[in-house]
Amino acid sequence: MRVTERADPHRIDTSYEWKFNGQWNQLAVSATNQPLALQSGSEEEFITEHFWGYAKYSDANASEYQVAHPRWDTYKVDSCTINCDFKALYGEPFSPLTHQAPLSVFFAEGSSIEVYPKRLV
Repeated sequence: MRVTERADPHRIDTSYEWKFNGQWNQLAVSATNQPLALQSGSEEEFITEHFWGYAKYSDANASEYQVAHPRWDTYKVDSCTINCDFKALYGEPFSPLTHQAPLSVFFAEGSSIEVYPKRLV
């Protein structure tokens, strides 16, 4: 894994790269370095303010867990790079994403989080 972050008073450039099956994959953004508070009802709020996670536990059950963190600021993304082999990462149904532009991209501040014990649902 490789992470690159560069910031100055005007710009933030960040890149996250990981190797899967011998091939590097990359997600990168260039954003304006001015934090923006989440807007109520926005797509960014919908994605970042989810406080419950779910995972397959068995063929008959899923697990549910609570996640807590402060509200995150976002930054206006001016450009992004997505170099991922979606077929290798997630299977054939996701292969069209390799050559498709994203419908939305945002960059959030992030923070430490708390993950509470799971329960079966």
